[in-house]
Amino acid sequence: MKNKRGSEMTIGTIIAIALGVFLLVFLIYGFSTQWNSFRGVLDPLSGSDSNVDNIARGCEVACASNNIHAYCNEIRTLNVGKGNCIIADEIKVKTESNEDECKSQVGSCEEFKNFLGVPCSICN
Repeated sequence: MKNKRGSEMTIGTIIAIALGVFLLVFLIYGFSTQWNSFRGVLDPLSGSDSNVDNIARGCEVACASNNIHAYCNEIRTLNVGKGNCIIADEIKVKTESNEDECKSQVGSCEEFKNFLGVPCSICN
């Protein structure tokens, strides 16, 4: 009988070690780049490029904290989705016939307050 103590490493062990190293490298890379590398891959999977909810939350926080600059002056770009625009404070599909009516999607919370549903009276 030969002494084989510690000389055998099963295929399962090798695969587990390789997966662990890959996962560790993946996590280090993701956290060091703040996951920006993966946003381009994941954003189309979310089904929308709309940021309306994020802008609304930001405006609510600015109003609640009485941050006049953030609510009244900070310029934000509102994305309502590809091929859409804001007409009379509603999201509409952008067409050639309504292109002139499309409201600018760049402005402050004050300018978007009716559309976002964030009424605030801190601006002069």
